[in-house]
Amino acid sequence: ESMKNIDDIILLFYPSNNAEHANHGGELYLKEIVIEVWGDLACFTMPYAKGERLTYPFPTPSAARGILSAIYSKPKEFRWQINRIEVLNPIRYISFKRNEVKYTVAKEPIFTEDERTQRQTTALQDVRYRIAASLIPRPAFAGCEKQLLCKSGLC
Repeated sequence: ESMKNIDDIILLFYPSNNAEHANHGGELYLKEIVIEVWGDLACFTMPYAKGERLTYPFPTPSAARGILSAIYSKPKEFRWQINRIEVLNPIRYISFKRNEVKYTVAKEPIFTEDERTQRQTTALQDVRYRIAASLIPRPAFAGCEKQLLCKSGLC
């Protein structure tokens, strides 16, 4: 189940169909890439839950783009378009408290004994998701599909 590098991921999940497609806005995109991500804990924080962390039950599209960009990114050449996010494991919440420092570090040192607080987190436990996405070339990109998939750009 473990992947050694980005070439393994592309070889395993990149379909062999060579056709380009257009989405509803007429924007060209390349074949769909599908990956599975999993972990013991996950927290996709809701923006209104600032102090106490409360999670969405699945990754948001921006979180999914972040996961894919952490694996493979050429920001000047393409962007990720999330097509779907599938929940593979049952959604299970876990709550716990964690210690935090109330303030961010400034020029002066912070004495954590004086500035410590406990915050509640509601996270997800034993998660597994399937993320399907397409590479959408940037308007200025003049290369070919193979160049987008090549790590060095010299393929």
